[in-house]
This record gives sequence, C-alpha cells and structure tokens, in this order.
Amino acid sequence: MSSEKTPSMAPEQELAQTRAKANLLVALYAHVTHDLERLLRERDSLRGELDQARGEATHMRAEVQRLNNELGQSSARAIELQQRHAALLDSTSWRVTAPLRALGRLLKRRS
Repeated sequence: MSSEKTPSMAPEQELAQTRAKANLLVALYAHVTHDLERLLRERDSLRGELDQARGEATHMRAEVQRLNNELGQSSARAIELQQRHAALLDSTSWRVTAPLRALGRLLKRRS
C-alpha cells in the first residue's frame, strides 16, 4: 500500500484505504496493549516471587547464623567436658580409687 495518492483514485477508494489502514492500526494497538498488560502482570508476578525468595533467603541466613551459634556453643561445651574428664582421670582421687573400681568389676563378673 503506497501512501502516495494517484490522480485516478476516487475519493471513496481513498477513504476506504484510509479506513483499512486505521482499522489495521487499531488492531495492532489492541494487540500491543494486550501484550503490554500481560507482560506487566508477569513482571509483577516475578517481583512477588523475587520478594518471597529474598524473604526466604533472609530467613535461611538467620537460621544458618543461629545454627552456627549453637554449634559454637556445643563445641565449647564439648571442649569443657573433655577437659573436665581429663582432669578427673588425672586426679589423685581417681587413681586412689582405681583398685576399688577394679574389685567392683571383678565382683560383678562373678555374680
């Protein structure tokens, strides 16, 4: 479709051609508008998913931090208990009572 007017074109033909172009533009505009609305809804949905993922990531980081703190406390407690156990085994009272513990084990086996 040429936009140039030919001298032999009747005004009715020219009007029909202009209306056809206008109808085509209106249809194209409607299609583009529909696509734009769909893309905007998709964008909003993806933003919602992203916000949710960010919230979950924040929660997970907080949970990892809490677990790391708990692990640190448990490790410190384990070291403390190991030191207390070693101190008990090295104590004079543990060495002095060793024969009594041995006698108790022997009596348990015989009964």
